[in-house]
Parts: sequence; C-alpha cells; structure tokens
Amino acid sequence: MVLGPSSSRLIVANSIFVKSVEVRDDDQKGVLLYGFSEKPELSLESNWSTRSYMIVASYSRKGFSLWLNKGSRIHVRWETQTSTLDQLQVVMIKGERKYETLLPISTNYAKTLNLSEPINGKEAEYTIEEDDKYYIGLLNTNPKNIIMSMSVNVTSKMYDLSKARNMCSTIRGSCRLKLPFPNTQYFVVTTPDNGDLGGWYIELSFVARAITYVVMLGAVQQCTEILLNVG
Repeated sequence: MVLGPSSSRLIVANSIFVKSVEVRDDDQKGVLLYGFSEKPELSLESNWSTRSYMIVASYSRKGFSLWLNKGSRIHVRWETQTSTLDQLQVVMIKGERKYETLLPISTNYAKTLNLSEPINGKEAEYTIEEDDKYYIGLLNTNPKNIIMSMSVNVTSKMYDLSKARNMCSTIRGSCRLKLPFPNTQYFVVTTPDNGDLGGWYIELSFVARAITYVVMLGAVQQCTEILLNVG
C-alpha cells in the first residue's frame, strides 16, 4: 500500500468475512490505524511541503508516489539551468494505467551567483478528482544528466478521526484491530506530516473469519449433494 506524508486512506471491510485488519510498517514511521462503525467524513485538510535537489539521468524520470484523496491539491515548482529547462517535463501518473501531464501555469526567472548560467523555473498545479495513487515525477528529455531542484506543496484532504471507536499504532512495526460482528466496518490509515518522500509502503492484511468460510463450504457441499440426488 502506497501512502505518503500526512496521508489518510479509507479501507472498508465486512466483518462477516474478516475477523481483523492488520497494518505493518517495518520502517516504524508512526503509521496509525483507526476503526469506525460509520464512514468518516472527508472534511479536513493538511498542508505540507518539501524541497529536494536531484540529478535526473538522460532520457529518464525521477519522482515519488503518494496516495491522495479527492479534493487534494498539488503545487510543483522545478528549477534548473535555462538551457535545459525546456527539456524537463513534470508528469503525473494516476494509478497504474491513466497517464496525465501537468502543464506549467507560470514561469519565473532568477539569477544565482553559484552557477555560471542563469537559473530558471516553472510551476504546475493539479487538483485531484479521484482517490488513488499518484506518481509525480520529472522527465528529462535531454541527452545529458540534469541537476535541478524541485519544491512540492500539497494540500491533502483528510478524514475526520474524532468519531473513531478504537486506534492502534505501528510504532513497534505492526498493529491489529478486530471487527465486531456482523456489521461493515471502516478503517483509516494515517501517516504523520514529516515531509519524507523516501517511500511509504505499508503492508495491509485481512485476517479471515474462518467460521464463515466453513459454513459456506458446508452449504455448497449440501447443495451439490441435493443436485446430484435430484439428477
């Protein structure tokens, strides 16, 4: 499961089939799991930003993945030497299939004393229309490596956690919440706001309610026997 800084992801589970939900965070970054008897509202916002310097190899891209809810907003600014700026393009990949390109909304110019060539910058904004995983990256179409900086400002839509009935933390690596039988339950996985884009890959697993599958298997066997006897 891909998340990101200050992330909030909703999970729905049916307690007839699922006994408990477990979240594992081997990096122990402070992921929290909240349980709800009713669907929480996506009514809060959290702002975070980060800035990084990177080298993008020729004809390749470099970036990061985030989980973003509907209504979230992203502002990206990238800067590099003027001669190579037009050969850099910001891309956004939604999920695993849909591909969209962010178009610059403005261009600024600024000189620096640290480089022999002026530095130029471009900006792009995007509003999220559907909950999903998003990859934000920079594509280098230049035959040479490019040294650049990228600033990201994100306004994340977050779920209201005030009505959570229970909560557990992955501070020790993993945590688990049980589902009361027999209603549909809602869970929200959240991450802290630390600006870390190095990778938020969380393992989510469902522990099956064995008795349900035993009963279902028995019912299928009985139906099969009845059909065979009728035939």
